Amino acid sequence: MQNDAVWKGRFGYGMDAGALVDFANPAARKWWAGLHNFLIDIDADGMAGDHGEEVYGTMYSPYTKMTGEEYHNLYSMLYDMASWEAFKQRNPNKRCVVWGRSLWAGTQRYPMQGTQDSHSEGKNIEGEIMGCINFGLSGVPFRIYTDNVTREILDSARKDWPLSRLSQYLCLTVAGERTELYWTGRQIPDDNYRKFARLRYRLIPYIYTYARTTTQTGLPLVRAMVLEYQNDPQTYSAYGQYLLGDKLLIAPLWSDFKFEREIYLPKGQWVDFWDDTLYEGEQTITYNAPIDKAPILVKAGAIIPMAPDGQRFMDEKKTPLTFRVYPRGVSSFILYEDDGISYDYEKGAYALTFIKCAESKEGLMLTKSAPKGRYKLPQRDHVFEVHRQMPVKSVTKGKHGLTNLQNKKAFDSAEEGWFYDEDKKIIWAKVKGGSQEQILLSFLK
Repeated sequence: MQNDAVWKGRFGYGMDAGALVDFANPAARKWWAGLHNFLIDIDADGMAGDHGEEVYGTMYSPYTKMTGEEYHNLYSMLYDMASWEAFKQRNPNKRCVVWGRSLWAGTQRYPMQGTQDSHSEGKNIEGEIMGCINFGLSGVPFRIYTDNVTREILDSARKDWPLSRLSQYLCLTVAGERTELYWTGRQIPDDNYRKFARLRYRLIPYIYTYARTTTQTGLPLVRAMVLEYQNDPQTYSAYGQYLLGDKLLIAPLWSDFKFEREIYLPKGQWVDFWDDTLYEGEQTITYNAPIDKAPILVKAGAIIPMAPDGQRFMDEKKTPLTFRVYPRGVSSFILYEDDGISYDYEKGAYALTFIKCAESKEGLMLTKSAPKGRYKLPQRDHVFEVHRQMPVKSVTKGKHGLTNLQNKKAFDSAEEGWFYDEDKKIIWAKVKGGSQEQILLSFLK
């Protein structure tokens, strides 16, 4: 409002936006917060704010002393902040999520940006990938993909939509998506979504740990190659690939009709997530990826915590917790966990578990520490999946030997033991319980 006149705007599609709210006005913000009550009453965790860029031109805010042209960017941030505060006021100890189509510096606190209808005009997944990578470099570390792939489009004669590749990318990025592509009625895209959605939820312990790092440091979860390898000139032009955290290199394809792409590997060794092929770094490789495969490479030395297979939500299944280990010298990982719901972690209600892998002439030693922090971990078993290793003669837990099991079926049904998969060159070890205790495993040649 200006001098009791309605502050009118227009949506970008030429539609009359009606009255716009001046979010710098305390009374308007209070009124706006009240409009969220019905969402909160049905247990919604947040909302998406659309069209936050509609303040423009000579429109004038007496609360900011700015014209619309001056207020344009700040307005979008205040818009997102107003909804965030509405949820926080009603449920001060329950986390909420708000994402806006438009945002400005500071909006990352509220906490993410939404692409908003990225495919509505035929824009392809290539642009979406680069937008996500560049947003992380711009200080907005959390980002959600919101798609306008409608049922009408899915049911149309169009067959060129990159549905399978899009599913792969979305499940290996920051915060998932709002879209209608989950069940397309086409077997290959739907199978892809099932496969990569399951993988995403297995990776939640890894993703959640790096999400916490983001809140502490500002480092994005999806990281441009150059962010981690600034002294490598090749990473400045590594196109359409990124690091998820700093241990997984993801290089999506952006067409359902392309099955090969080039990937630049920075310094170190890199292991194919799917078949353990080993690549030396500082080279560009040509990677073959059939329609049900997304290029994922693991940095040698990585320790990847993984949730139980078949998990649908972060806390649905508790056991077993699996550590995928890719030994190289001495390496470590600090797993972060909390209740996933409240802000109690700000008061120390979280758990940090230190996992270390050390190679030696005698073999390999894995250590999982007792957790530190005031969050009590659930009871669960632990599986250690050690990749690219030769056979060992014995595996001990502390001073006690584990039973050498004859095959994977026997391993899966046993409470404890170990098994060497000769074909895959993976050593499996299982330990009963151990959530609150240290676990020390020795793999002896």
